[in-house]
Amino acid sequence: MARYKPDAYEMAALRSYAKEFGRRWKESLSLDWYNARLRVAPDMSNRGSILHGLRNNPDFGPSGLWDFRFPKEG
Repeated sequence: MARYKPDAYEMAALRSYAKEFGRRWKESLSLDWYNARLRVAPDMSNRGSILHGLRNNPDFGPSGLWDFRFPKEG
């Protein structure tokens, strides 16, 4: 089965969240998803809604978060 590749909006939301929460961002996001939290981003973007949608994606969801890696830039 092919892994789901987040689109540009989802990738931006993941990067923003990771930047805000640092090296343990996956653990923090997993807890947010488990508790159905929608955190407001510092820039007041709709990051929380985008990430919530990603959580509900059957091809990504909470289990896909742990396997996810940002693509190498360059």
